[in-house]
Amino acid sequence: MSEARIQSAIMARLGARPDMRIYRQNSGKAIPVESLRRALRAEGFDAEWIARLMLRLPWHAYGTPGCADITGVLLGGRRLELEVKTDRGRLSTQQKTFHRIWGGMGALCIVARSPDEAERLIDMALEG
Repeated sequence: MSEARIQSAIMARLGARPDMRIYRQNSGKAIPVESLRRALRAEGFDAEWIARLMLRLPWHAYGTPGCADITGVLLGGRRLELEVKTDRGRLSTQQKTFHRIWGGMGALCIVARSPDEAERLIDMALEG
């Protein structure tokens, strides 16, 4: 199963729980729409040209590098940072750093590969 599908299933499962509030946290890079519009107006719409243009345009980072896929708060105020991975997925160096920093501040930082695992790890933390 893809990471996106696992993430959707985890969001549906955890989002139904009354003891937490969660949301999807995006980070990455994008080309600002206005940059693309200006470039397309100045040139033609040839697909090959557009591909070359995309390589020349400025990409802007958004979000926090390494941030978890899902974030939220547990009942009582503890922050939740949940990274979603497939069976073979591994944390990047930036994700490890993010977990170390936030975990050191008291957040519950977990890596889950299924809705069952996410729920089990959260329940264990809430009980203990």
